[in-house]
Amino acid sequence: MMIVQMDKMSAPSSRERAQRLYEKNVELENKRRKSNQARIPSDPNAWQQMRENYEAIILEDHGFSEQHNIEYALWQLHYRRIEELRAHFSAALASTGPNAPQGAKVPLRPDRVTKIRLQFKTFLSEASGFYHDLILKIRAKYGLPLGYFSEDSDNRVVMEKDGKKSADIKKGLVSCHRCLIYLGDLARYKGLYGEGDSKTRDYVAASSYYLQAASLWPSSGNPHHQVGP
Repeated sequence: MMIVQMDKMSAPSSRERAQRLYEKNVELENKRRKSNQARIPSDPNAWQQMRENYEAIILEDHGFSEQHNIEYALWQLHYRRIEELRAHFSAALASTGPNAPQGAKVPLRPDRVTKIRLQFKTFLSEASGFYHDLILKIRAKYGLPLGYFSEDSDNRVVMEKDGKKSADIKKGLVSCHRCLIYLGDLARYKGLYGEGDSKTRDYVAASSYYLQAASLWPSSGNPHHQVGP
């Protein structure tokens, strides 16, 4: 019996686990910046580890997550990668366009544009899948009924019956609202760099995500980030 009690005492709390993950990400971020400054490749596994840590914090301790803007930090992790890929794409496009420098040391390769476009779209699709999974995990954590993701307002009566449940549901709704905004932004980026009919489909998907976000938490104001070209 004593052993069980000692195990319980030694087990870290949710706040302690969140704090450790946060400190680990601070450490990984500092290493990334130093690598950038030294112009040497950073650890390719570090980005994935940081994403997993941020996700774990969000699901582990809502208060800590809100205090340190973890959901926004998670999005910024994706956004930095998006900006890197956009820069590569623009550079490749410039090298194959009519204004490409004459006598360039690197041979002009139109297939490089196609390759980077594919890498970009693959990343955006993977990131969208990640946020869809995160929404499912948040819904499971806070017990969000399916009705909250439809226009059936009758389901919201649940919030009036139980104060604590109401508070938990509100936390989940706000987090899902943010995830839907990020999904909308990802779809818009896919549209910006898409071709043919896929551009239209991606923009329609983006609008759908923003509308879902607005209906899920109407009091939040502007439902999207106004992603620029």
